[in-house]
Amino acid sequence: MWPIVEDARLTSGELARGFYDSERERMTGSIDRHDLYVADYRYEWFVEDIADSVDRLSGDYTVVTDNGAELTSRTGKNAGAGVLAEVMKIVDDGGRETVAKAVEDDPLALGWARIAGGSESCSFCTILISRGPVYADSEAAGAMKAYHRYCDCRSVPVFNRDQWPGRDQYLEAEQQYVQASKDAKEAGVSVETMLRRKIEGRA
Repeated sequence: MWPIVEDARLTSGELARGFYDSERERMTGSIDRHDLYVADYRYEWFVEDIADSVDRLSGDYTVVTDNGAELTSRTGKNAGAGVLAEVMKIVDDGGRETVAKAVEDDPLALGWARIAGGSESCSFCTILISRGPVYADSEAAGAMKAYHRYCDCRSVPVFNRDQWPGRDQYLEAEQQYVQASKDAKEAGVSVETMLRRKIEGRA
């Protein structure tokens, strides 16, 4: 499995590099090459990242539900989906990390933003999308860890705060967050819980 994952992750990083270069030239007019880091990945990291999912293949395991209260025992027979989801995350992270690192090293970049890859995002991702192009430097490392399994969010570079891919999506998420914050305060719940209710049509 490792050679396939390694190759796919490298491809993800190279595609992100191509997008970064084209967006940089389009927004800044600069044709000077920016020596862009392509996210590397090592076999020992892969083993560590996928260990939990592989362990679940061999027997029962316990998970915590969204409300943090109920514990559910499940057999390992469905854990193969977890392995696949982790592999997909590892591959997608190649592109995400490439953009984040490039922004950190590029004096023309203002930062990077998180945008949704699909038509709808979970409450957790909506909150992070609503932050807009605030990620840069040391913030990027922590923000990269916020991508979860089955997450289709992407990282995009920002060179102009008034014009960047996904800006309309960010503004919509920002409005959702502001409204959810008000409603959450009245209901006595967290903003993420209120957003989840709204996304699921329960509020």
